[in-house]
Amino acid sequence: MKQSQQAEWLSLIEISGPFLSLTTLEKAFPQGLEDVQTPRRRALRAAYEEWAEAVEEQDPQLPEFHKEWIRLVLIELLEYDQQSLTSVADWSGELPCISSQEHSGSFQPDWIIHSLVNGKERLFIAVLPPGTDLESVRKDDSWPVTLQERMVLLCRAYGLRVGLVTNGERWMLVNAPEGFNSSQASWYALLWFQ
Repeated sequence: MKQSQQAEWLSLIEISGPFLSLTTLEKAFPQGLEDVQTPRRRALRAAYEEWAEAVEEQDPQLPEFHKEWIRLVLIELLEYDQQSLTSVADWSGELPCISSQEHSGSFQPDWIIHSLVNGKERLFIAVLPPGTDLESVRKDDSWPVTLQERMVLLCRAYGLRVGLVTNGERWMLVNAPEGFNSSQASWYALLWFQ
């Protein structure tokens, strides 16, 4: 029996907790998952290779490559329009942020997806430096909470169900339902080309 496209896709991601299942994917995408067109896939792969080379060689321009790689994925691949995707530097409202009880550490998104109708936040996106372990505790503060859990806390504090955390290579979608256990699904950019 041939494996479904949804099952094949699901085998490429890491899942923790009750988040995604084959049944859910088959209900949501009965026709299968949409293919990325060849010219677009080539452009994405070229950008990824340029970014990965900059990471490997510790290119002095890595911050610019990293920022552009993230922007390309969000706008070109995930197709978030520039009206609903806002950098926190351009956010006009109160900046979503959480901190530890001792105020020894804090966490905020770098991008916010918001509704064009009412401006309400719909998704927080945290961008971390390349190579950052998304399931680790930050070393630059004394708040012993992992980056993944910080996103859960941020989402719950602002009434959002999901958040996205990335280091450019690993992309983690965090599910933070109120009153239930959190879960996550993550995938690696290198696998997008398989």
